[in-house]
Amino acid sequence: MRALETKVKIVIHKGQFKSENKHLPVSPWEFDSDFFEPMSIVKRLGLGTMGLILPSEVSSKRLVQVADPYVHHIRKGTLREAQFPDIILDLQGEIRKPSRW
Repeated sequence: MRALETKVKIVIHKGQFKSENKHLPVSPWEFDSDFFEPMSIVKRLGLGTMGLILPSEVSSKRLVQVADPYVHHIRKGTLREAQFPDIILDLQGEIRKPSRW
């Protein structure tokens, strides 16, 4: 969170999350298709426009069906260039990237 707060254009809204242990049946979902239903609802109700930005060439066919108006695959080099540096400085001192990232 501290690393993100060093970026001027990023605002973090902190909240509380309720956590419950529930046992759910194993799903045959692939990749990120667990987002299919919420995205379908947004599209069906006309609540917004959604696109997919994926860090690989592989994508869920179901998600592609509901993504409007685009599906974009990020090139590995672009993704690598978008990473934070290993060390970031803020008012509290150094923020270091974990050794096992």
